[in-house]
Amino acid sequence: MLSGERRRIKRWLSMTPMWWLLVASLVLAVFALQGCGGGGGEAPLTPPSGVFKTLRVGNSWTYDVSGTYTDLETGESENVKGTIRIDIDEASVNGATYLVMKLTLDITTTSGVPITLTEFTLIAQDESGSIKMIGMSTPEGYDLLVEPVIMWRSPMEVGQVVTYTGNFASGKVEIGSYRVEGIERVSVPAGSFVAFKVAESSTTKNAMGETLLSEASTSWVVPEIGGAVRQIVTITNYEDEFTLKLTAVLKTYK
Repeated sequence: MLSGERRRIKRWLSMTPMWWLLVASLVLAVFALQGCGGGGGEAPLTPPSGVFKTLRVGNSWTYDVSGTYTDLETGESENVKGTIRIDIDEASVNGATYLVMKLTLDITTTSGVPITLTEFTLIAQDESGSIKMIGMSTPEGYDLLVEPVIMWRSPMEVGQVVTYTGNFASGKVEIGSYRVEGIERVSVPAGSFVAFKVAESSTTKNAMGETLLSEASTSWVVPEIGGAVRQIVTITNYEDEFTLKLTAVLKTYK
């Protein structure tokens, strides 16, 4: 089954906007979440500052990732497991210098099929700390957005709702939104964090208006370290007829 599926997954990854592929890379092993004031007279959690870390060349995050891949045509499923590493670098495109988010995916299916891919996203960060996407890599080069799109608004706060429409030069469109639902304490291999719980959904369409992808995720975001410490996501690819259900947990960061 997976010889063909590997090609399909790699084709999907090559056309996926990095800002939610990053999200898709934060989803796996189930770790205990300790909610606010859950019995025993615990004091309410103090919200994080909400201001995103200033990203610099050399920053990195590593995640343990696992989940399932389901072929929608046959109904067959396989488990996947591995890691995702995100590194911050910089690059010049059309005479302008941007930060680059480099994502390296390295997972293996239950049947032993390795899937490895490296992708690049151009990003910028404004004075408030908000992180915006400028464009994403494709086999032909960077597909730039007509206007930058917010990845994370800073400062983040409970109740915040952000909507976005990303129009790429290629004609592809990404429409989505996220809502900050609350704060929770999360334990992952990298440590214990007080995080914002964020629910997000998005849809990607081609230049003809046909739906290519849909995504729904829950992320636990810690702005002070620059992103999510845990994420659960379901991604459906309508063109290649498969669904990925993934969980990712932060292992290391700097």
